[in-house]
Amino acid sequence: MPQKPIAFLSYVHFDDQHENGRLTQFRERLSAEMRIQSGNEFIIFQDRDDIAWGQLWKERIEESLDEVTFLIPIITPSYFKSPTCRFELERFLEREKKLNRNDLILPVYYVDCPVLNEETKRSSDKLAEVVAARQYVDWRELRFEAFTSPQAGLTMSS
Repeated sequence: MPQKPIAFLSYVHFDDQHENGRLTQFRERLSAEMRIQSGNEFIIFQDRDDIAWGQLWKERIEESLDEVTFLIPIITPSYFKSPTCRFELERFLEREKKLNRNDLILPVYYVDCPVLNEETKRSSDKLAEVVAARQYVDWRELRFEAFTSPQAGLTMSS
């Protein structure tokens, strides 16, 4: 029986396409890194791979968000403009609240985002405030590094 995903990758499709699948590669590398560190499979749900042909995609996303332990949002300017990403973040915040937790959203800061950096913009966006309050892994300078570079490897493993 296949294992269920432990985490959910929340991202903008255009960002992955523009980066030639780099966000997908990030998910694959992170999954492998978690496996090598823990000895256990660490499956990260990604819509492009985990929604079967003919499935109701919104229903599948909702089901996955309700089952996973972690949400991994890939933060770019497009993220906060995407209705789908906003829905995923809001839905997972509800799950986190039901679980009486506040540490299950693991943001990856991928491209500089004015809505996070500028307090006036951030204060008018509840979800940006939520993300800004979380500790994130900063991938902005690593965005153009090979995943095999020492710095990318160290950041991925921490």
